[in-house]
Parts: sequence; C-alpha cells; structure tokens
Amino acid sequence: MNKKLFSILSTLFLVGILFVSCSNKDKTGSDSSSNSNVKK
Repeated sequence: MNKKLFSILSTLFLVGILFVSCSNKDKTGSDSSSNSNVKK
C-alpha cells in the first residue's frame, strides 16, 4: 500500500468518526440506549 492511498483512507476514516460523533450529539434521544453509559 502506497503512502498516498493510506493518507487518503486515514483522512476519510477520521472525517467519518467526526461526522458520526457530531450526528450523535444532534440526536441524543434516539441513540440514548447505545450511548447511555458513554455520555449523559
């Protein structure tokens, strides 16, 4: 695996994590069952 492909995949992975965490903050009521122990 070359470095350019690895950097692109890692960047997309980090952006995906940030997007999921932001979307979970917006709808805490629907995801309260899975995130009840993490953040209240």
